Amino acid sequence: MPNEQELLKEISRLKTRISELEKDCANGRERLYGFLEKNMVDLLWTTDLALTFTYVSPSVKNILGFSPDEINGKNISVMLTPASLAEALRAFESEMQVEASGRFDPLRIRVFEYEHKRKDGTVIVCEVRVHFLRDEAGKAVGVLGVSRDVSDRKRLHYEIVRTAREWNETFNAISDLVFIQDKDFTITRANKACLAILKLTPDQIIGKKCYEVLHKRTSPWVGCPFEKTRSDGKAHVEEVDDPEIGIPLLVTASPIFDPSGQFIGTVHIAKDISEIRKTHNELKNKIKELETFQRLTMGREKRIMELKDEIKRLKGISGRNDL
Repeated sequence: MPNEQELLKEISRLKTRISELEKDCANGRERLYGFLEKNMVDLLWTTDLALTFTYVSPSVKNILGFSPDEINGKNISVMLTPASLAEALRAFESEMQVEASGRFDPLRIRVFEYEHKRKDGTVIVCEVRVHFLRDEAGKAVGVLGVSRDVSDRKRLHYEIVRTAREWNETFNAISDLVFIQDKDFTITRANKACLAILKLTPDQIIGKKCYEVLHKRTSPWVGCPFEKTRSDGKAHVEEVDDPEIGIPLLVTASPIFDPSGQFIGTVHIAKDISEIRKTHNELKNKIKELETFQRLTMGREKRIMELKDEIKRLKGISGRNDL
């Protein structure tokens, strides 16, 4: 058993080691904070269980316009809008209930989207990842969070949604029969007019071959414009008059290419030309009537000229011009 002198020596050695470790930790923190100050784009922060900030990374200046000193020691309400604050408090309360139940996952990371207030009063949307900080016994002692500005991404998302909605409304507003098909004749989308004209539901047309739906065939329609478009990558126009469809159509097949220029399908626009055909036939009949009338008129005029010539001849024979 060590004597008192040996114990004191060992205690002194351990204290020295602890001091060295503490110094290493301090140096490590300084290096970490220096790294964060230079390289951290996202906002890193920690709070205690009262949701009071205990650390805020220097990037808060770029993201929210505050200095770390203006945030540290303040409640999270300083950087969240009222609506997002209420949402965050509900989520925190729920997490604390799980924590109290003992069913928590110590490695669990939750992801939220909260509105953050900038110092100038403007609002940005941030994706927030949060995780409980724990002591050596595994007990939650605070919260570690990372806030990433996703405002541009959200705006892009809303723009994509708006554009898609407008495109869909335009697509369905077209009165002609319109559908999109892939390079293998499969219909991937059809507008409302297409469904109405063909008297089909989306399930009866989407995923089917165009020649199966339109022509009730097991192979492409003879003279199919899609075949020509797939062959040369150019738009083609054909008149299609198939009894299976019931109406004459003027079909345009326009190619679709992917970003690399590879052909991936076509947009089919089919216009009902029944009225055009009717008008065309009526015009043809009118032309025939005019041609017949013209022939009759020209015949009468010729006969009149012949009769006038005969009268003139007879006057010459009789020697009288007063007849």
